[in-house]
Amino acid sequence: GGCLAVAAAHVATGNNAAIRRLLHIAVSDVSDDVRRAAVMSLGFVLCSTPAQCPRVVSLLAESYNPHVRYGAAMAVGICCAGTGLKEAVALLEPMLTDAVDFVQQGALIATAMVMVEQSEANLAPFRKRLGNHIMDEREVTMTKMGALMAQGIVDAGGRNVTIGLRARSGFPRMTAVVSMLVFTQYWYWSPLAYFVSLTFVPTAFIGLDAQLKMPHCSVTSHCKPSLFAYPPPATVDDKKDKGKAVKAVLSTTAKAKAKAARKDAAVKKDKGEAGSEGAGADATPAAMDEDRKEGEVAPGGGNEGMDVDGGDAAAKKEGASGAGAEGEGGDAAAAA
Repeated sequence: GGCLAVAAAHVATGNNAAIRRLLHIAVSDVSDDVRRAAVMSLGFVLCSTPAQCPRVVSLLAESYNPHVRYGAAMAVGICCAGTGLKEAVALLEPMLTDAVDFVQQGALIATAMVMVEQSEANLAPFRKRLGNHIMDEREVTMTKMGALMAQGIVDAGGRNVTIGLRARSGFPRMTAVVSMLVFTQYWYWSPLAYFVSLTFVPTAFIGLDAQLKMPHCSVTSHCKPSLFAYPPPATVDDKKDKGKAVKAVLSTTAKAKAKAARKDAAVKKDKGEAGSEGAGADATPAAMDEDRKEGEVAPGGGNEGMDVDGGDAAAKKEGASGAGAEGEGGDAAAAA
């Protein structure tokens, strides 16, 4: 609160004592909130000399503390609002890809404040960056919020307004200054971001006569129409979503599936071996029955077998008796 009070007391004065005090607090205080507020307050004190602010906060923009870097970005945005200063844009460029999300948020908002109401040729790269942040589904919330706020600031008032903390006479516009001070507190409560709209001043060409009536007149401009043309409407590429979505497979899921596949293969193998053993056990009794049936004699063929055996036995008996008779006859003849 003390830093913001110093900023409000010395706004647009460039007071050296106030700058030294704020710089001392920015590098020595133990609270990150106080250091961030001290650096942001430099933007209010130096807003009468925008070209001086980037040089003063250049070292703070490279601080190890992300809160100090965020404050440096916002200080440049507040001091150089609507100027399109190249030094300011060059200072903010590295912070657009900062590793800390809220530093990216501050850099996006500050760049939009610097580039407000600039030509579309200069805004095209930054506008493309904003679109990428907004359309990226995996973008972190704070960075996406900063991109959305920056998009609104760049296109504020139909691109017919700019941020003006000072009047044409050079004196600060206190309504705009207080509104900008409140806007910086969106860090604690996001609805306070709407106060930035009270800092806008119209830049439209308005002609009035002595009776404060609009006269009938025409204006000739030799600039290219593209210099004042509105940006083309944003389009969504539907062809990107028509392709088949590739599902991400975790390593643990792949291992689990491989383990389940090996288990199923082992179970099937065990079932196959058990089935072959059962088939062999069933075939052995069947073969034995078949052999037994072949060895048994049919009921109609039993007598034939017996006849054959009986015929052979009778033939053997007759041969034996015949041989005996012949022997006895021979013996009798020899005796005679």
